[in-house]
Amino acid sequence: FSYNRVLNNYAKVRREGYAQKAEDLLTRMEANFNEGYSNVMPDDVSYRTCMNAWAVSKEVGSAEKTEALLKRYIEMCGMCSSNGFNLVLKACATSPPSDGSNPFGVAVKIFHQMRDSDDPKVKPDHASYSYMFIICNKHLPDNHTQRLQIFKKLFRECCEDGMISSFVVDAMRNSMPRDLFDKLFKLKENATVDDLVLNDLPAEWRRNVPDRL
Repeated sequence: FSYNRVLNNYAKVRREGYAQKAEDLLTRMEANFNEGYSNVMPDDVSYRTCMNAWAVSKEVGSAEKTEALLKRYIEMCGMCSSNGFNLVLKACATSPPSDGSNPFGVAVKIFHQMRDSDDPKVKPDHASYSYMFIICNKHLPDNHTQRLQIFKKLFRECCEDGMISSFVVDAMRNSMPRDLFDKLFKLKENATVDDLVLNDLPAEWRRNVPDRL
């Protein structure tokens, strides 16, 4: 019997209530392990699968749920790479805005934790930046006074970290005004978004992105 397989099955359903089922099973695994049943110790896969179940659920409060699981993940496993933190950002990107839930606030806190970390495995990668552009677009109203400044700051930090990928470019294109996109990438007048060739961008901007991206 594989608990992780059951968790994965719950995560695949993507219907309301199944993310909670996954978390309930994970909680039972933690309790059994603490009672001395070492064969049911939750591992890296257990936590990431449960976090992803919330991230893809699109339920209200999924951002906070995933953030809480990240803390449990670190407490149990002692470490977590950027992949785990990115699952929280993914949940923030898919979570609907509502009273009592603050996906944007969760995202900003997690992103700052990643940037401030001394562990290179926790630092933001190209997916982190992509999610942040999506989150800002979804959860900051068009008339927010800092909206455009936040986009510019994210772009500058992404370039400094060498994380401009095709995923980032797509997220930016779908998140910000076209004139700002053109300005940041220095597209010539009358050029289309399709004219942007990733390999023509400064190598320094892409230096830490896998070649296939």
